[in-house]
Amino acid sequence: VPASAGVSNGSVTMNAASLENSGFEFSATYRNYDHALKHEVSANLSTLKNKVTSLGFGTDKYITGAYITEVGEEVGKFYGWDYQGIIRTQDQLDQLNAIAQEKGFTEYQAGAQVGDCYYRDVNGDGQINADDQTVLGSGLPSVNFGLSAHLEYGIFDLSISTFGALGYHVTDYLYNTLNSSYGYGNKDVNILNANQWDGSTYVSSIPRTYLSNSATLGWNDLFCDRQIQNAAYWKIANIELGCNLPNKWFANYVTGVRV
Repeated sequence: VPASAGVSNGSVTMNAASLENSGFEFSATYRNYDHALKHEVSANLSTLKNKVTSLGFGTDKYITGAYITEVGEEVGKFYGWDYQGIIRTQDQLDQLNAIAQEKGFTEYQAGAQVGDCYYRDVNGDGQINADDQTVLGSGLPSVNFGLSAHLEYGIFDLSISTFGALGYHVTDYLYNTLNSSYGYGNKDVNILNANQWDGSTYVSSIPRTYLSNSATLGWNDLFCDRQIQNAAYWKIANIELGCNLPNKWFANYVTGVRV
């Protein structure tokens, strides 16, 4: 189904972009009312493939903050640096800098020290900078599903319905702010686990923290894999336990009483 997306230059807004959503929907139900315990189970599943077909204005890529939209790809994918871990020792830092020096640079990540995050050199030029950003994941579920069941026994019945989604990620800006490695302000309690050393080895799973950042880029706060989470879930939507009271209990004054 083609759709349009609004593009604004600050004063004039027009519909310039277009995209397509496609997918499949499946549903199935099993019923058995031939026994004292009557039961019914239903399931449904739908898939989604989103593709941008045009951005208009003769462009094929649009980047805003931590999101990228490209023609032929899904709208608004996460965009940032490919996190490789934490620099644990001076030897590891020296090895990274040796890679940069082979390409004519002094440092792999300008100003980075032991305890800082390091990232993949996506373009292979020997140095980490803004050109090394890449697609990190999808914010749209590739699969949505539901599962429900209904049981009846005598005057009692039980219904349970659930739903879920798979194949996508989310980012939590409150979480990211509370886990920032720099500056004053409220912090998550996990930050207390930063800056842990075993001799000359940095052992904490949290990057080092300090008040101000003198590096070219704030290495420990760059938007990367660390700041997106797998959002797959399966939740209970509703549980209903019921009892259909016999009409004879009310001497036919009322009927269909249900608790």
